[in-house]
Amino acid sequence: MAKLSFAVGSTGLNLILLIVLGLIGLDCLIKPAGLWDLMVLRRDRAQLEQACDRLQIENTQRKETITHLSSDDAYLQRLIHQKLGYVHPDELIYRFADSSEDSDNSSVQMEGK
Repeated sequence: MAKLSFAVGSTGLNLILLIVLGLIGLDCLIKPAGLWDLMVLRRDRAQLEQACDRLQIENTQRKETITHLSSDDAYLQRLIHQKLGYVHPDELIYRFADSSEDSDNSSVQMEGK
């Protein structure tokens, strides 16, 4: 009788252990958290590497611009001329009316009449 109760008890424990392991395995199949987290981390890493590469390119371009500004007078004068609208004393500027501004002004004038 003692052997029978031991066998039943052992079988019961084995059954409980089997159920627990089955539930853990089922949970891993339904939501493989480790694999999911790994995929998310890899995607984030790829995005960060792309951002880093883009920022390194921008940084290189800015360093080149700084070098040109500090050492190249012709570049600096051209930049001042283009960006700030500086005009040399011997230059002549022609200003042309923008066609979109002319059509806007004419429509306003016609509405006013």
